[in-house]
Amino acid sequence: MKTYRYKDHPLIAADAPSGCPHVLEVLDDGASGKSHKSSASTTHQLCDYIATILDNFEPYPKALEDFFDPAVKTFGFSRFYGPDTIGSLENFLIYREANEVTVSLSHLAYISSDQISVRMV
Repeated sequence: MKTYRYKDHPLIAADAPSGCPHVLEVLDDGASGKSHKSSASTTHQLCDYIATILDNFEPYPKALEDFFDPAVKTFGFSRFYGPDTIGSLENFLIYREANEVTVSLSHLAYISSDQISVRMV
């Protein structure tokens, strides 16, 4: 089972209180730090996942910085995956306007040529 810890980041302290965003990193066996088992996902919050995704997006290295920058009035980040081998599409969106953040994950699965299943999370 993978173990995670809060990573120190120039914008986000690893010891920030619960409810504040944290950047997660996977630990190798034997590494030290504040860790959480991946099965206990309830210990991680949505803000942790948002910060982690933005921090790890290599084509846009300033994504996390721009997300928190008050001079950036509107921030949008989207990833569209698919179609995969069974024809499903995964769409992920993080959008911030001023202090309001919207996060969306949708999954489109093509069951047959005349049926489409949509799941919004």
